[in-house]
Amino acid sequence: MSTPVRHVYTHAEITGIVRAVDAATDPHKLMWGVLAAVYNPLLAAAGRGGFDIVAFTTGQIQPAQFCIPAGQWTAIDRAVCARADQWVTRVALALEITMSLPLQDNPRP
Repeated sequence: MSTPVRHVYTHAEITGIVRAVDAATDPHKLMWGVLAAVYNPLLAAAGRGGFDIVAFTTGQIQPAQFCIPAGQWTAIDRAVCARADQWVTRVALALEITMSLPLQDNPRP
């Protein structure tokens, strides 16, 4: 496996992810809206096209191909889980988002 593309989200990119969380009107839109907001900057950094649900579900876009800072990963995960509480789907979405987010980049001491 090749080295994952590492990316630190900018303020604007984090704002876009937060907007995707806030704009979701159901669990399905939460999951896919957030994943699009998460992966579009990563795919751009890798010189690839935009996020596509079919490409993601068929494995053409894989979480292991990308890596983001652990703090940003945790913030995204927590925001999705908190929003999912509205629909009583926290556990299901927590599992889905954990499996779907890029790898965490933990800085070495």
